[in-house]
Amino acid sequence: MPMFASKTRAVFLFHGTAELRWVNKVPRHGVRVRSSQGKDWIVDDVMRSGVDTYTVTCVAPGELTDMRERAVAYLRRDWEFIAATLLWSVLVVGLVNQRTNLWSSLVVAALLVTIACFAWATK
Repeated sequence: MPMFASKTRAVFLFHGTAELRWVNKVPRHGVRVRSSQGKDWIVDDVMRSGVDTYTVTCVAPGELTDMRERAVAYLRRDWEFIAATLLWSVLVVGLVNQRTNLWSSLVVAALLVTIACFAWATK
């Protein structure tokens, strides 16, 4: 039992080790913590895992930079894919609209957006 009721337990997950600690405040994403072996880590994820227990996943400082760069690259790639798909759908809707009525062009536009979303989600 903790001495003060305000303290909670946190299970810190480091690469290869785990530590159970009493903490006054639950650490937030991006905060630096030190393991019992003296290495510095950065809090990546905090999840409530019990009534007064939290699981805190930590990563090495270099890994967080790699994850950010990877996320930026994915967003850039996805943005280019979505922009190209929307450009083609606007062109197709324009061509279809010249030859058919409004409802048909709306159906074609909805179909193109659905195809783009499915292709983006499954790549």
